[in-house]
Amino acid sequence: MNLVTTMAAEECEIVYQSCGTQSFGGLDRGRSLSEMDEELVTMLAPFFTPKVNYSSTPPATMLTQVFWDEPTFTPVTVQRDRLSRSAKVMVYSYQEQGE
Repeated sequence: MNLVTTMAAEECEIVYQSCGTQSFGGLDRGRSLSEMDEELVTMLAPFFTPKVNYSSTPPATMLTQVFWDEPTFTPVTVQRDRLSRSAKVMVYSYQEQGE
């Protein structure tokens, strides 16, 4: 098997925010943001997935995988009653023949 070894990389930024819940008057917004941090880390594990070509029907699994680094979180920013932050993730894949 002869695979092309050109690697592609792209940075993905995920932005999210919270005003908290109405029942706590927004005072739980920090806790809510922390829960979203944990949810994001959970969604990114494991740090790889099979590469699939969706331009054909049915979709075809390719020979390589898509993989990524752990997220890098920015500091929390405050805008009035809203807390927000972003997480950046570098995503990689090897280009296959025909891509």
